[in-house]
Amino acid sequence: ATLMTVSERLILFDGRHRADVQWLGPAHTTGDLVVLLPNEKVLFAGDLALNGRLPDLHLPEADAEAWMKALTRLAGAPVEKMVPGHGLIGPKTGLADSLAYIRSLHEIVVKLVRSGIAENFVEIRLREPDNKIPNVPMSDAHLKNALAVYRREKDKATSPAATPSRAPASLTPSGKTPS
Repeated sequence: ATLMTVSERLILFDGRHRADVQWLGPAHTTGDLVVLLPNEKVLFAGDLALNGRLPDLHLPEADAEAWMKALTRLAGAPVEKMVPGHGLIGPKTGLADSLAYIRSLHEIVVKLVRSGIAENFVEIRLREPDNKIPNVPMSDAHLKNALAVYRREKDKATSPAATPSRAPASLTPSGKTPS
């Protein structure tokens, strides 16, 4: 068995098919990889983007801000179909849906942290009309995500800033940043 590691990008080509394997920085975990098949216009997004379900922001390594950056870079990928780690294979709309959810939840939670709200009041505040995310019902998964982001943001507010990891700028077959 051959073991390969990817620090940022790996291109596999068998003479007919090309697969671009990329690490876009920490997001869902610190080791998320995506695979783009540019000729087939298919993206294997792993757990970075999902179709029809909420991303899992409650995992220990999940980083909402870095995840938003990774999804923003993926948005420029020239794909028509997305294969998520969970959920249905489908259109690339899961990229935008996942990004919109993470961005909205992050904005709400940051607002709660800045207002000094205690953790045991997060659920109550999430139920307020101003804090509802369109098409996202209050669920155990949503609350679990909110509490995880709350704890991370609260820790950030009380800890010195860390140096962020460097991540590649794009996911295009040429490696150029999408315009």
